[in-house]
Amino acid sequence: MLIAAQPTIAEALDYAGDMPTGINVYSLRGELAEVLEYGRLRDEARAMAGRLLGAGLEPGDRVALAAESDADFLKAFFACQYAGLVPA
Repeated sequence: MLIAAQPTIAEALDYAGDMPTGINVYSLRGELAEVLEYGRLRDEARAMAGRLLGAGLEPGDRVALAAESDADFLKAFFACQYAGLVPA
């Protein structure tokens, strides 16, 4: 897979979303907490992006994210990318 050929990280996820692979998310104890396929991450991030914009945020707005070790952080980070928001 040539991620470097994708101009943005959101476009890289769009590309990876068509592959049968994903991310293993581990707990702080090093135990496998969740297997998150790229396609599911893409779909859930896009849906969250719509909800963020629907809540009144506008592209360029900053969004505070707590760096938790779970899939929700990844979904929120990519949602910001799709919505044109700035994760902080």
